[in-house]
Amino acid sequence: MSTSSSNRRQHSRFPIAFEYRLSIAGREHVGVTGNLSLSGAYLASAEPNLAPSDVNKRGILTFDTSSEVISINCRVVYAGSTLDDNPFPSGGGIVFNDPGEEAITAIWNMSIDYLMKR
Repeated sequence: MSTSSSNRRQHSRFPIAFEYRLSIAGREHVGVTGNLSLSGAYLASAEPNLAPSDVNKRGILTFDTSSEVISINCRVVYAGSTLDDNPFPSGGGIVFNDPGEEAITAIWNMSIDYLMKR
């Protein structure tokens, strides 16, 4: 039995773009997010690209808000590239591992800011 990704989502995702740095396996990836939730993010761009071998690796996602720098432990759950025959979008998906109150508050505030500007 297959479960759709929408049924697995813990929280609503918002199309919030912000610059990030992802440190994983001794490498730095930088880019812009495509969406954000309280439980994870879609990394719309990553330089260098995330590889399928990065899936299940743990790392640290860091981003700046208007008032602070936030670092969140995470795990890569998806890595896609336009260089292969993958029908899914390029970029990467991450889930947060116990993000902590400070990070949750920052993500919550970014989501509220997004909704207020709509």
